[in-house]
Formats: sequence, C-alpha cells, structure tokens
Amino acid sequence: MKRGVFLSGVAAFSLLLGGHTSFCQESSPSSSRHLIIRFRDPGPPAIHSVQARTSDKPHGVWCTIPANISLSEDGFHYKATLEMPDARWGMFRVKRLGSGDSPPLTVSGVEAKEGDGAIFPVDVSYPSLVKNEELMGERRFEGLIPGVDFAPGKVIVGFWQSVSEEEVVALFEAGGLPFESYFPRIFHVSCLVTSGEVPDHIETLMASGIVLRAERTYRYGADVLAITVTFNVRATPAMAEELFESIEGLEPDWSTFLQAEKFGVVYVPEGHEFAWIVALEHAPFSRYAELSYINYRW
Repeated sequence: MKRGVFLSGVAAFSLLLGGHTSFCQESSPSSSRHLIIRFRDPGPPAIHSVQARTSDKPHGVWCTIPANISLSEDGFHYKATLEMPDARWGMFRVKRLGSGDSPPLTVSGVEAKEGDGAIFPVDVSYPSLVKNEELMGERRFEGLIPGVDFAPGKVIVGFWQSVSEEEVVALFEAGGLPFESYFPRIFHVSCLVTSGEVPDHIETLMASGIVLRAERTYRYGADVLAITVTFNVRATPAMAEELFESIEGLEPDWSTFLQAEKFGVVYVPEGHEFAWIVALEHAPFSRYAELSYINYRW
C-alpha cells in the first residue's frame, strides 16, 4: 500500500432520493435512515472510499463521505453503510485506494433501512487483515519491527480543528476501538539554536519530563539551526519558558506558538498497527495517523 494512490477500482450507481438539500452539507442529527451498498472486491485487502454527488450535471462535485465498510467472512462481499442523504437525486461511487493492478469492483445491491448511532468512516476490514510485516516495504515502516521501538497496540491520530471531542469519541465507539482523548492539551514552540549542538539540546529537552517531541526543523531555511518542541499535557507556557531559559543556546520564537493540537491514542490489535495507520489517515476527520513511540510522554 502506498499513501495517496487512488483509482485502482471504481463502482458507481445513481438513485432518485426524493429530498431537497445537498448531500455535501452536514446531515441532520435527527436522521436515522441509512443507505446500504453491497459490493464485491476480488482484489487484495484494501481501503475503500465512498463518494457522492447530488447534481445530475456531468461535472458535478464529488464529496467523500463517512461510510462504515465491513467485510463478509468469505473475504469478497463488502457492505458500506452511510447516512441517507436528504436530496432529490444522488450518484454514488465506491473506490479502492491502492495499487492499480487489481480487478474492478462491482455493486451487487443497494437498500435503505432505519439505523441508529454514528458511522465509523474507516474500512474496518483492511487493518484487521493486514499484518505489519506486509507493509514493511513502505519507507516510513522500514526497520521498525526488529527494534520494536514503538508501543504495541497504540496509534496516534491527529484531528482537524473543526472536529469536536464529542464527535471523535462517538465515532470510535461506533468503530469498536478504545480511544484516549488528548483534546486540546499540548502546544508547540520553535526555538533557534544560537550555540551548542542540536542533538545535545534535543537530549536535554527530552529529559525535562514536560516535552513530548523535540525535532530539528527547517522552517527558517537550511542554514539556520532550529528545533520545534512539542510539550506534553503536563506542561504550561510558563513552564516552557522556564525550560528554555535554563538551556543556554536556545532562543524561543514565540511567534511560532501553536496551542491546542487535537489528537488522541487509538488502541488497535497488536501486530496490525501499520495497517491501522494507513486506514485512519484516510478518515475524513483525521489530519494524520502515526505510531506511538515508547519514549512519548503523555
């Protein structure tokens, strides 16, 4: 699997729905009608995406929409569940996100039924089937298993600022994944290195007990030494300022102060962390998904 590769398979169909508003708008909280799309994918395990548009014009806009996609026991039949759009007309398509050499998808049936609860917008079948060893060809995962320097069964997910904690908690409950929220308790500050060595400063910062990450940054240009420091949930801006003052050779740039990153820890089956990262980073609510390394301090 390669991140960001599309269009290895598409299956599309149209429906007369009888509503009035655009499906690309937020759905009504009172809506309890679900659209069920059954399809087949004879290719290997993959992430799937459901898209919709409500204009019958040839160049209408497609919107990627949350859809809970589950896999049958035989490994070929899928069921995508999504909120029924309040629109007069709609076209839908299911896409496989993966390599381009797999057989095409086919839609085998469509139905609508009453339903309750949030829809988890991740293909739950893919990460449950693919082991870490199968994704070690990706550069970001190379060499990680032998050392096991990441925390087994943990994946960090960062969220867009528009997403509320309540929405995220409800979604992971719908997906059946334990979720630990860190909304919004951390902040970043970049600092210039005026003297000393970058690795030495990073080691000192990480030993403070209030730093989550300290990384060399190139935001000022290749000729300027700088470190971006991410503070953990126990830190305050005053504590950060005190830490910087205690380290000779660091000059904080408070114009880079960024507070309240929204993220959380998702607990997934051990041995499948890599696949869950690939799946969760494609979810509409997420900015990124990454491993939780053993030296992270929450």
